[in-house]
Amino acid sequence: MAFCADYVQFDPAILSLIPKAAKAEVRSGEFKFGKELRLSSEALERLAPTLELFRVTAISDEVDPQVSVKKDASLGTEAFRLEITPEKILMTYGDQSGKIYALSAMEQLLYLGFRYGADQAFLECGIVEDKPRFPWRAVMLDSARHFQRVSTIVRLLKAMGRIRLNRFHWHLVDNQGWRCPSDGAPKLTGLQEYEPGCYTREEIAQIRKTAAENGIEIIPEIDYPGHNHGAVSLYPELRCQVKDSEKGNEICLGSQAAMDFVKARYSEVFALFPESRYFHIGGDEAWDGWWRQCPVCQAKMKELGLESPRKLEEWFMRQVSQFVLDNGRTPISWRTNAILTPQNILQCWGNPGDMYGCAYHDQGKNLVIASNDCSYYMDYPQSTSEPRMHWMTYLNEESVYGSNPAYHMGAVLGDRLIGLECPLWTEVVPDWRVGVKFFPRLVAAADSAWTCQPKNYNDYLNRRQSLDLAGYLWW
Repeated sequence: MAFCADYVQFDPAILSLIPKAAKAEVRSGEFKFGKELRLSSEALERLAPTLELFRVTAISDEVDPQVSVKKDASLGTEAFRLEITPEKILMTYGDQSGKIYALSAMEQLLYLGFRYGADQAFLECGIVEDKPRFPWRAVMLDSARHFQRVSTIVRLLKAMGRIRLNRFHWHLVDNQGWRCPSDGAPKLTGLQEYEPGCYTREEIAQIRKTAAENGIEIIPEIDYPGHNHGAVSLYPELRCQVKDSEKGNEICLGSQAAMDFVKARYSEVFALFPESRYFHIGGDEAWDGWWRQCPVCQAKMKELGLESPRKLEEWFMRQVSQFVLDNGRTPISWRTNAILTPQNILQCWGNPGDMYGCAYHDQGKNLVIASNDCSYYMDYPQSTSEPRMHWMTYLNEESVYGSNPAYHMGAVLGDRLIGLECPLWTEVVPDWRVGVKFFPRLVAAADSAWTCQPKNYNDYLNRRQSLDLAGYLWW
């Protein structure tokens, strides 16, 4: 070994990666680091700052690099391979996301390799072959209640990339706030019940750029027909024109003006996120009381031959879903009883009974689990002394790691389950608490979403703490 015999020997570095590798085979020999390291340009760009931290001079070398990256499309989507020999380290990737993940894995290995100090740095030889369990590994951030600085969102996206999370669901509007610019409805940008803030086009462009650099797709959400108390207060023509409806959160489902307003706002957001393949239409927690009293809604129900306001709501959601499809996006909605389009993705939240309801729902093929009895809700407290809403229960790192939607749903889900999402609702979470709310629990969720291996919390915790104590920073 390269170090004094008195040192405790840890698990080989490739066995300590997070997320856990699908395959990690340790071989004989060591790759030893010196004061200089020759890297190909692609590897140099990502790894040079870390090497500088360890006082290693990174040298660009395309002819005979010690550390290099190359593409092999046969590996497939998001997959990568990493081989360590005594002379070289080669990272091979299937696509751009696989390249990002290979380099992030290599960054972790550098921390583990240098944990004994720069003069005794080495990596055990071996091979890592890796690809994800689920294609959908998401985080949701609520910017409608408390507004986050751009720097906070950029930091979150970079942290997500390091643990191979690949979807950023951005909850931009709700009763309390509207956080994206609107030329057609400028009063919306002044909607800021808890605190001020609206992202500019330039700031959104910066966030999009960071997401792309970290292999993350942005999913903007503009929620209808509920969660619109602020919007209908500013534009009262959108609400049902009945007594006390100004107290409600819902738009008028029978109004053509309201439908036109919705589509116009969607079109504005499509333009803000031109590369986004998905668009979240919301669709949950709307009250049907005003629709029952509204003559406009009742007339629309009669015109369409519908027997209830909920059927009118279903018709409305199908219309906006089709509008999203017609604009080249895949629509996503929260858990709903509505039968929308076969292409819709249904995002399930709630208790296990709600999960089974989603699983049996004739909604189409794709389901995302955002909560199994709230096991992925990052706004839930990690400590009994933490600020929280009255309905929230304690949710620690082990509970997040232990949740397994594929296990809980059994054979019911099959290939309809495409992944999971960790939402952070921000009623009691200001900007400066975003990091401590997500971490380290988001690391546990990422490990679960990525690896197909049997779960072992002690193994996970050993890997996470090994990286912690090597100096690796998640946030």
